[in-house]
Amino acid sequence: MLGAARNIPFDYATHGTCLGPQNYTISGDVLGLAEQCVEKILGSDTIAPAFAGASGNIDPWFRVLPGFNTEPGWIPEPVLLGTFLGQEVVHVCRDIEPTCSDGEIKSAFATLELPAKASGEKSADDDPRVSPFNVTIARIGDTAFVGLGGEVLTEIGLAIKAGSPCTHTFVFTHCNGAAGYLAPKEAYVQEGYEIRTTRFAPQAAEIVVRRSLRMLHEL
Repeated sequence: MLGAARNIPFDYATHGTCLGPQNYTISGDVLGLAEQCVEKILGSDTIAPAFAGASGNIDPWFRVLPGFNTEPGWIPEPVLLGTFLGQEVVHVCRDIEPTCSDGEIKSAFATLELPAKASGEKSADDDPRVSPFNVTIARIGDTAFVGLGGEVLTEIGLAIKAGSPCTHTFVFTHCNGAAGYLAPKEAYVQEGYEIRTTRFAPQAAEIVVRRSLRMLHEL
């Protein structure tokens, strides 16, 4: 795992929103800082790309800060979070046992036409409108990668992992698409920002989960 060429991709479910909208620094935010931490610990020959997991309703502990606090001796909060995450990635990486992953790389892609959220008094069941949503699947041996083209709430990612035929399943969001929030049906009762802004009807998430699992089983 930690040979001469180290490629350490990792997946973590959190928004990259430590820095607020008034901060115009070009930054990978907490995930980018975690990448830097991993690469610094494991050496200059390491590349550690981070992927945002199903984190539509998951925020970092510190969020929407005005900037990096540069007072003498003060470690900015985003740097602390990135360091914690990066160190955990290193710990997990060092404990991983070597596995055989020389099998064929298989992949699949689908654009789903999901039911769109109803407008006015018309019910979602009667509304014929649909909205596209991309699903990208890859599988190497017993490891699977599911890329979802939107900002997906964490319950959806957990449902895909629970039903996956693979021992290791990684769910990525914002992958090959930017369709906005996708929430499970039960979240519509709670309302909130994600539900107010989503373009999808309550039953859309179940369709994505079922289709993702079917694609995994077919690979």
